[in-house]
Amino acid sequence: RCFLEIPIYAVTTAYYDSDNEGQVTEEVKKVQWLDPVPDALKGKNVLVVDEVDDSRVTMEFCLNELLKEDFGTVGVAVLHEKIKAKVGKIPEGVPYFSGITVEDWWINYPW
Repeated sequence: RCFLEIPIYAVTTAYYDSDNEGQVTEEVKKVQWLDPVPDALKGKNVLVVDEVDDSRVTMEFCLNELLKEDFGTVGVAVLHEKIKAKVGKIPEGVPYFSGITVEDWWINYPW
């Protein structure tokens, strides 16, 4: 962020049930969101960055929510793209970038 000199806004969603390890909830919930969207972002291009493209459910949710706003191009970049059938879909016209494609492993990130 410092090198590119661009702002970063964090959003958080919940899809996995913390009470039942490995289970998903019925719907994606907003935990932290851009509400309201800052005026400084209106009309700007937005890149959604996520660590892993797993089921794609939360990614689809986030992208669909962001596409309702007054942004330029909305794109997505992931560190790890898992090789598996996806439940969610990337909306048409949204640029997609992945760093590395991996088997359907459990990835334990340090954060």
